[in-house]
Amino acid sequence: MSQYVSFQNNKILNNRLIKKSMDNSTPFNYDLFDLLPQPILIQKNNSIIYANAETLNLMGFLNTKDLLGKSIFQLISFTDNYNIKKFLEDNKDKTKKQLNCRITCADKSTIPITIKLNAIEIDSIDYDFIVIEDISKLKKLEKESTDGIELHKKLLNISPDGVCLHDGHIFFFASSTLTSMLGFSNPLEIMGKKITDVIPNKYHDYFNNRVKKISASDEIFSEAKYKFITTKNNLIDVEWKTTRLYLNGRHLMLSSIRDTTEKNKLKALNLKAEENKKLLEKTIEYEKLKTEFFSNISHELRTPLNILLSALQLINVYLNTDPPNIKSTKKYVGTMRQNCFRLLRLINNLLDITKIDSGFYHLILCNHNIIEVVENITLSIADYLKDKKINIIFDTDIEEKIIACDEEKIERIILNLISNAIKFTDANGTINVNIYDGDSYVKIIVKDNGIGIPKAKLNTIFDRFSQVDKTIKRNSEGTGIGLALVKSLVELHKGKIEVKSEYGHGTEFTISLPVTVIPNKDKSNLCTMCIDNNTKDSKIEKMHIEFSDIYF
Repeated sequence: MSQYVSFQNNKILNNRLIKKSMDNSTPFNYDLFDLLPQPILIQKNNSIIYANAETLNLMGFLNTKDLLGKSIFQLISFTDNYNIKKFLEDNKDKTKKQLNCRITCADKSTIPITIKLNAIEIDSIDYDFIVIEDISKLKKLEKESTDGIELHKKLLNISPDGVCLHDGHIFFFASSTLTSMLGFSNPLEIMGKKITDVIPNKYHDYFNNRVKKISASDEIFSEAKYKFITTKNNLIDVEWKTTRLYLNGRHLMLSSIRDTTEKNKLKALNLKAEENKKLLEKTIEYEKLKTEFFSNISHELRTPLNILLSALQLINVYLNTDPPNIKSTKKYVGTMRQNCFRLLRLINNLLDITKIDSGFYHLILCNHNIIEVVENITLSIADYLKDKKINIIFDTDIEEKIIACDEEKIERIILNLISNAIKFTDANGTINVNIYDGDSYVKIIVKDNGIGIPKAKLNTIFDRFSQVDKTIKRNSEGTGIGLALVKSLVELHKGKIEVKSEYGHGTEFTISLPVTVIPNKDKSNLCTMCIDNNTKDSKIEKMHIEFSDIYF
């Protein structure tokens, strides 16, 4: 603060001395010169009459009186054999002069300067206006500027992004990164080159439209994705960010360009790796399911075979008694029959699922009353469920609906769903089989109030080899391919199957079959083929086969 006050006091003193040393006719307002950033001296008759504050600061004087009355030529020395006498002679023409010299400061040291002298005449009096430039500062600024330019060049050249200056059509400047990116050996090879020469034709319209938008805005536009053509005619992926700037009297564009070829390759590899990871996880899960499946199959095959062997041994014992124990023999004959059905069901399912996977499984379509088909198979189960003490109820909102279907496969689907409902429904429970008519689809719903399916299992309930109950002591046996087979049979009919369940509150399966009819010329032949399978005994046998893994 004291230095500032001292400076202001010197300035005031300087102005007072100037005014005191000059007559009242002086045509200058010296206060204005103190506002200028350059050192200013004014001479009259080769004698300094004014020095502004910047001159004092440059030369290290504290007071203006140290300079007033002296000649500028007492303070400077010329270089290059240029002397004061010659300067004075050259200055007679009153033209502007600019010369390099050194000026002596208050501490007797010298600094290099440039003086610009303008001699003018006012009211028949000659005045010399002298502007001093500190060359050391100029060189410092020039060096800083040069260093700054070099720094910017280095930053541009070491940047991983290519940088270019252009007008939207022609390259004016390109960094070494961009030069290398495009396959050129020298940035000069790019200057003057058309931008569209390095962009494939299919991007030209998009690029030109973008240039129009950039030309009308000062915003920095987000990355645009292009491809560039290198000197070797290779295509590389790039992201291009551009902004408009004003330079040397015209609007130009500054662009930052990033090569994303390797990034995109890495992204593709990551996606491929992610896909392979998912595929591996799926394969591992599938192998796990297959292991569980073969374990279940082994159990399913061994259990009925053991029962059959045990029953045969007991029957042999009962038949060799005197008299033979016919009642016990009949009991074990029934047990053998059930386990034979169980083996037959297992083999049928395995064969059918294999045929479906191989594409060799075909439906025998015929026009049927779907209401009658489902009702008959449902009612045939009612007597069978008496010992289980489970109620089964059939209901429909239409009495007849003719659709093209494979009757035997529809019966198999319904039997399998009812079989599942029985397995997971306790005594005194209820199974509902309902049919609802629709314009395009007929809906068949099998619903129970049993134990239900856990939420975590709903997404896998139709997967191959999947089981809801995997505990050692299951309520019923099963291979885990029944519902998968049901889903495949429904889809062969161009239908779909869905499941809804709440654990502890029952399960609901909904089958939607399309309402389609076969032309009349095929009807008679197909229906004749279906009649043989429509007997009561046939249905009962199918029921026994399907329910063979349910124990009462």
